[in-house]
Amino acid sequence: MKSALSGRYDVKGELARGGMGRVFEARDMKHGRSVAIKVLDPELAAAIGPARFRAEIETAARLSHPHIVPLFDSGETEGLLYYVMPLLTGESLRARLQRERQLPIEDAIRIAREVSDALRYAHDQGLVHRDVKPENIVLTGGHALVLDFGIARASDAVPTPETHTVAAIGTPAYMSPEQTSGGSLDGRADQYALACVVYEMVTGQPPFTGPTGESVLLQQRTINPRPAVALRPATPVYLTQALARALAKAPADRFPTMSAFSDAVSSALTPPGRGTPGSPAARGRLMLAVLPLENLSADAEQEYFTDGMTEELITHLGRLQPKRLGVIARTSAMRYKKTAKSIEEIGRELGVEYVVEGSVRRAGERIRITTQLIQVADQSHLWAETYDRRIADVFEVQDEVASAVAKALEVELVAPAGAKEVPQQEPSNSEAYEAYLKGRFHWNKRTPESLRLAIRWFERAIEIDPEFARAYAGLADVYNVQVTYMQAPAAEAFPKGERAARRAVELAPELAEVHASFASILTHMILPEEAKREYDRALEIDPNYVPA
Repeated sequence: MKSALSGRYDVKGELARGGMGRVFEARDMKHGRSVAIKVLDPELAAAIGPARFRAEIETAARLSHPHIVPLFDSGETEGLLYYVMPLLTGESLRARLQRERQLPIEDAIRIAREVSDALRYAHDQGLVHRDVKPENIVLTGGHALVLDFGIARASDAVPTPETHTVAAIGTPAYMSPEQTSGGSLDGRADQYALACVVYEMVTGQPPFTGPTGESVLLQQRTINPRPAVALRPATPVYLTQALARALAKAPADRFPTMSAFSDAVSSALTPPGRGTPGSPAARGRLMLAVLPLENLSADAEQEYFTDGMTEELITHLGRLQPKRLGVIARTSAMRYKKTAKSIEEIGRELGVEYVVEGSVRRAGERIRITTQLIQVADQSHLWAETYDRRIADVFEVQDEVASAVAKALEVELVAPAGAKEVPQQEPSNSEAYEAYLKGRFHWNKRTPESLRLAIRWFERAIEIDPEFARAYAGLADVYNVQVTYMQAPAAEAFPKGERAARRAVELAPELAEVHASFASILTHMILPEEAKREYDRALEIDPNYVPA
């Protein structure tokens, strides 16, 4: 390389290398300036060809934007394709993430805005980046600059990139679903990739991870990521919502432009309507958290029932009117079990305006459930109620609490026009339901012993009620997690889990939960087409079912 460019550039040494090539530090002899020269991998260069490379580089070279690294020069020498950029001080976003893991929210939003602006400009020029990732974002002088415009597009044309699959089409952790399947791309693919980057800046990890690139690509197509707030409770609600929309599987469900995405992300710092008292209905989408219910029973082992009631209330409230009322996921809410934090602190950390809290006291076959709805801003009680019922009536209590909360927040209980009612399955008796709750209680702990207990309780629920589909789905979830946590061999656990999931679907094909459980185990069995079919069915039944 050094000899090939002698006379024009004095190559000092290698700075970095990646899937698409190597970067060298050099001195531009003609202009007396330090530069960086990126040389494409020889096999990739041969597959692209000089003509295609030159055409794409010429397009990228016309870009002039404060957050895009400019191109000084490009060429071909001795079969090598290269292009020349300024040698920047600073570091890549990847280097900073490796050092800090999670960035301050303000820094993540600032970087997102600057990269969004660069991508918006490129999209206006008809150019899609196709490989937005932390390695291609440079942090210098307090600003973010984007690298490698046009290069991914050139490599996209490689007909059979057996040795460069990832380099040719992008990087698995940041690829949009349409890119993973080789579909046509527009600026919304870059939006998805940037949302993956922002998600990583905020939470410390990309939306999807896995042991292989193929497993990550499968998740990009079939699984919705956990809300950012579930991994970092202090994430502003508007940022969590913006990322969820930008990470939608279908491009049509994302923001229409990079500008719209940038505006939504920026609103996390100054959310509209925040701090302005008034009628809940007068505001935009409301956010609510169901805090872990307190176990007031004399028997401490009734914790399973209390936790189960918390989870069921989260599910019920999450299905009211998702466009008007967002409900924080169980994984985030349960962090506050037995917490000493104030409602104000919890509301700020979760980014919610309202919380539901309460307690459960059980004595034999009777329960007393006390719940209240609290407005975080002034900690006023908007509604409170106590229910004295038989255990067998617990499902009615769940419905009544959801109805009361909806009324207090002025959220319509009826589904939007054209929407189908989401079916629920109640077991034949309360004993089967209690066994199911015990199974979920132990499943959530994820320890080897707790998973064995979960299997025992799910099997007990099935013994009591052989047609209790949710218990079969729970059993499938346990076998799936046992393999994931390396607590059981895949050859033993997966067939058991698949049989349980299939039985759940046979018994209750109208339940989103059973299809999501089936899809999850099919995903880990590397059966992408079958998994996608089940995920699609779960979302068709209930678009708001979080695990799907």
